[in-house]
Amino acid sequence: MKLYIYILFLATYDYKDVLEKSLLFYEAQRSGKLPSDQKVTWRKDSALNDKGNNGEDLTGGYYDAGDFVKFGFQMSFAITVIAWGVLDHKTGYQTANALDDALKTIKWGTDYFIKAHTSENEFYAQVASGTVDHNYWGRPEDMTMERPAFKITTSAPGSDLAAETAAALAAASLVFQSVDSAYSATLLQHGIQLFNFANTYRGKYSDAFADVRCCYNSSGYEDELVWGAAWLYRATNDNSYLQVIEEVYPTIQYYIGFNWDQKAGGADVSYFSDTLNPSPKPISPPTHTLNVKLQILTLVSCPDAPATCDWTQYSTTDPNPHVLTGALVGGPGANDDYEDVRSDYQHNELMIDLSIIIVYPVYKIVCYDYSTLLQNSLLFYEAQRSGKLPSDQKVTWRKDSALNDKGDSGEDLTGGYYDAGDFVKFGFQMAFTATVLSWGLLDHEAGYSNAGALEDGRKAVKWATDYFIKAHTSEFEFYGQVGDGIADHNYWGRPEDMTMDRPAFKITASAPGSDLAAETAAAMAAASLVFKTVDSAYSTTLLQHAIQLFNFANTYRGKFSDSIDNVRCCYNSSNYNDELVWGAAWLYRATEDNQYLNVVQQEYPTIQYWVGFDWDQKTSGADYSTTDPNPHVLIGALVGGPGANDDYEDVRSDYQHNEVACDYNAAFQGILAMFVELACYDYTTVLQNSLLFYEAQRSGKLPSDQKVTWRKDSALNDKGNNGEDLTGGYYDAGDYVKFGFPMAFTTTVLSWGLLDHENGYQKANSVDDCRKAIKWATDWFLKAHVSANEYYGQVGSGTVDHASWGRPEDMTMERPAFKITTSAPGSDLAAETAAALAAASLVFQSVDSTYAATLLEHAKQLYDFGYNYRGLFSDSITDSQCCYTSTHYEDELVWGAAWLYRATNDQKYLVYVDELYSTVQSMYGFDWDQKFAGAMVSHKGALGRRGILGKHHIQFKTFFFSRKHNQLCNYDIGNTS
Repeated sequence: MKLYIYILFLATYDYKDVLEKSLLFYEAQRSGKLPSDQKVTWRKDSALNDKGNNGEDLTGGYYDAGDFVKFGFQMSFAITVIAWGVLDHKTGYQTANALDDALKTIKWGTDYFIKAHTSENEFYAQVASGTVDHNYWGRPEDMTMERPAFKITTSAPGSDLAAETAAALAAASLVFQSVDSAYSATLLQHGIQLFNFANTYRGKYSDAFADVRCCYNSSGYEDELVWGAAWLYRATNDNSYLQVIEEVYPTIQYYIGFNWDQKAGGADVSYFSDTLNPSPKPISPPTHTLNVKLQILTLVSCPDAPATCDWTQYSTTDPNPHVLTGALVGGPGANDDYEDVRSDYQHNELMIDLSIIIVYPVYKIVCYDYSTLLQNSLLFYEAQRSGKLPSDQKVTWRKDSALNDKGDSGEDLTGGYYDAGDFVKFGFQMAFTATVLSWGLLDHEAGYSNAGALEDGRKAVKWATDYFIKAHTSEFEFYGQVGDGIADHNYWGRPEDMTMDRPAFKITASAPGSDLAAETAAAMAAASLVFKTVDSAYSTTLLQHAIQLFNFANTYRGKFSDSIDNVRCCYNSSNYNDELVWGAAWLYRATEDNQYLNVVQQEYPTIQYWVGFDWDQKTSGADYSTTDPNPHVLIGALVGGPGANDDYEDVRSDYQHNEVACDYNAAFQGILAMFVELACYDYTTVLQNSLLFYEAQRSGKLPSDQKVTWRKDSALNDKGNNGEDLTGGYYDAGDYVKFGFPMAFTTTVLSWGLLDHENGYQKANSVDDCRKAIKWATDWFLKAHVSANEYYGQVGSGTVDHASWGRPEDMTMERPAFKITTSAPGSDLAAETAAALAAASLVFQSVDSTYAATLLEHAKQLYDFGYNYRGLFSDSITDSQCCYTSTHYEDELVWGAAWLYRATNDQKYLVYVDELYSTVQSMYGFDWDQKFAGAMVSHKGALGRRGILGKHHIQFKTFFFSRKHNQLCNYDIGNTS
């Protein structure tokens, strides 16, 4: 049960400053003769004698990470990605006044690559020995060891390295194309030669020379060939590079990842870009779906005493009596499955280790003017209006049109919306539009309201529903189309000037259209909810039509495109079952009538494995070839946009990508409204509320300033084996066991957040509350640490506790205490608690120096205990295995040593870090049991403090996974832009 609030100031953070400062890292990594405009002035000239085997000048370039090796592969990847960032986000660099520095950063690398490319099929891949360098600790200016140079040749090839460097040079050539055309041409020529070298002489660079394997062992070269070819095609438009892509891509299409060694992700982007897929053959690109569902809401709790609280309350469907906003539950599973039920503890339980990180990456959520965007987007619907236009029409260049639209028996079918660039009124697509528009209004009404667009949103819905009422001419008859799709597509002009016949097409009991009728029922049911509080009579009318239309759909089954032949020119339906489910769901929402749930349950199995939420592909054959500007520009409508292969060109003839249509603009509305609501979210309140979770988890005698007042004193008799006071601390999750290991991890990370982001807590007026949250735990740790080599790691039996349901205040079961000792050790638990106490000592250093000193003293003793007596806590405290079984302790020893070094500056802890780090460097993860990522960050931070980057080190805190703990070029150099 670990909650860590990492507060990020998404709306106010100065990303210009971040960008500017991030480029300084490259200056700190510069090798060779430094320029006069060097800003990182504590870095001096170094490695001025770097030479090739024949005396070639190899000075310059970048050191890789904390070491002083120049690894060409990682350096070239860094330059490729920086150049890519400059090409695609040049405006961002300009806004930050960082473009010139970015160009210098790229050029420092490319100048070196030109030197290292000593002949057409020869390239120096590395300068200095990784093994020797890693045994050196000092400044690069003071190096005296030999610095051998290693190269790839035709007999010792390195396709991965050569192709990556070719990519870097090609990308850089585009960067400098408008700045220094001669230099750009030079870069491109080297890029072309290096790619030919890579493609002709195949092999991995790490097979060419052994020294690099200490740090960077390549897994393959095919992805670099695709990646390099993509960049060369972008730089040259030479189709020979496309041929290489076509040849090699199938060998890597199932790879994943994007880093120095894995270009599959980048290759996918390149392969499926508009420039790299001109072939008309169909290609199915990989799909990347990001589902983020944070469940931050309710703590299941008991009613206030003296009301009974037992398994009866556990099973009740009544609302939770106490709602605690701010804690993070497990949330959706791997398959995005989630149901809010108490029995599903994996997805609904509140735990400190589940709640450990309510963290978003430090990306600025700009408070974009979504209000204006939402307002403008609604104008699209006015431009699509058919019929007699209202007096408040804002798009004044659209005039009355199609005033004679009639049914077979003369029914009035004026109104509604034209579909897209044509002037047919397709009822199915119009109904889907109205459904999704209504959905957006219902779920994000506040967004529309904030944008001053609520009334316009309702008008957009009503223009469609008024038409549907007209089109629904009897219970089992509905006009699904007005206008001939074929005839209309042969017309190019204004709708006001149409003279062709406009036939009307309907569905009936003998010519059914379940999909059309059910979709229209969904639209009218959803709209009935929109107007329920605004115009109850109109809402009732809509709902009555919806009920009849759904009955029509469900009773007379069939596809509308089988009944209305004319529609097949443009919209050929593939099925109707999904609309029956969709329509039934909306009718249930509008009526709460269980018969609609029965339809959902009946039909859903037939569609459960289908995917997508859109309409089938449409065609249009309008004749419009002029290249003159559009006389009317409508800002706000959403065009088709890039295709599946990210191909897009702004030309009228490409209707698939440039046509505006009602259905996908409808979804756009709801999204825009959501952005209006969320653009400047109140993270202050989130932070304040999240800290209340800890109050709800408190055990022991509660303080007078307790805010969660329904939690009372509990477990006041918690004692150790010899009567030691073990009251206090935190209950773990929904249970009432005090598990010391997760509690310690919670405290470490809480302290870390407060140390590194105190300014955030201050802005939220939450510093004091956070300190209290930390101290509630550390006070307990002091009690539990009963002697130097003895520590209570758990109070309460997990098995017994999990069989109980009630309030902690009412517990009557025995609560045994379990400890680690020299004969029953727990290095992981002891070291994690040491980390927590060390981190907390820093938190309280300027607030309560005496308390800070006490915490630090206990931290030292506990770390020594963990280090000297090795073992897993769960092997010693077997009761914990019901819930927490530890896998390692080495990562906690690294983690604890790093925190003690930060708190003490005692070099012995660095020795422990270096000694133990190699045992964890290939592991990954960061949670109560896995400190690998944290250990990497800690180790790197410790290295920075030891002077790896000079007296004035630049410290980066980045979660990363690396093959060699101090080989970080692929993340630090490659991640700046």
